Amino acid sequence: MDDKDEHDRAISDFTRSIALSPLQAKAFVGRGYARMRKGDVDGAVSDYNKAVELNPRSFLAFYNRAFARKQKGDLDGAFAITRIRRRCGW
Repeated sequence: MDDKDEHDRAISDFTRSIALSPLQAKAFVGRGYARMRKGDVDGAVSDYNKAVELNPRSFLAFYNRAFARKQKGDLDGAFAITRIRRRCGW
């Protein structure tokens, strides 16, 4: 099995988890990470946005979202997230 298949399976698993428990920010972070690894940066940003909405103190969601935005060339968005992170105390 190649990496693409593993990422597809992870995305599918996290999607089922989200369907069963849509308020779990960790599932959105996990699916966002799998989407990033697959090259779906827009999908990853969307998942990280939802994770931050559900858990505004999630360092991993903020960090991964900043990284994804940087990958898209959105440096202003990446740095804005870093400023928000500082206000949260991490």
